[in-house]
Amino acid sequence: MANKKSNRGTHICKVGFYNINQKVSEVKGKSSGPGFGIYRGKKLVENGFKNVETATERAKTLLGDKYCSIYSL
Repeated sequence: MANKKSNRGTHICKVGFYNINQKVSEVKGKSSGPGFGIYRGKKLVENGFKNVETATERAKTLLGDKYCSIYSL
């Protein structure tokens, strides 16, 4: 399955109704490493995560217990 690319970055995974995207920024031709962000639709909720594991854990806490039980996370 291919990753979907957009101006928000490359879609990595979905946690409930949140999308986790990876954006690699380049400054003067040098890559500064990947940065992960949590999106809901087109709106950025949080960003600045260094890896996907911390981003998914934060998205689970943003969902709360009610939605985690509905989405069985």
